[in-house]
Amino acid sequence: MAEFFDFWQTKGLVGFFGIYWYFFMLEMPRYLLLDYAVLLIAYLKRVTGWRDYKRARREFLNERPFLSLIIPGKDEGRHYRQLVESLNNQTYTNFEIIIVDDGSDDETPRIGRELERSGEIDLFLRNNDRGGKA
Repeated sequence: MAEFFDFWQTKGLVGFFGIYWYFFMLEMPRYLLLDYAVLLIAYLKRVTGWRDYKRARREFLNERPFLSLIIPGKDEGRHYRQLVESLNNQTYTNFEIIIVDDGSDDETPRIGRELERSGEIDLFLRNNDRGGKA
């Protein structure tokens, strides 16, 4: 170990740069420039993306398009009331709620029909045969 330190002490700083010149001249600038380029691109995307997001949100809220919220499910009746309540408490109100039951075996059809009769949802559809996710 002492020989290692003696070697570098005899070479000095000029010797150190003489041995590793390629790193300081080629490798380090390449990695630094690459890092700065990536950071610059990420920053520019963030700045322009934020402006695009704000513009799209503003246009969406100005247009107020009518949305159809289609809620598929099987044996999910116990969650429908909470879901419908949450949707009706949103600040955006220009939508309709359609629940599609995929052959449930529980009380989902009864709950869905009750929600439709009470006017909390716009339409309740039921498939008697299980169709699956597709």
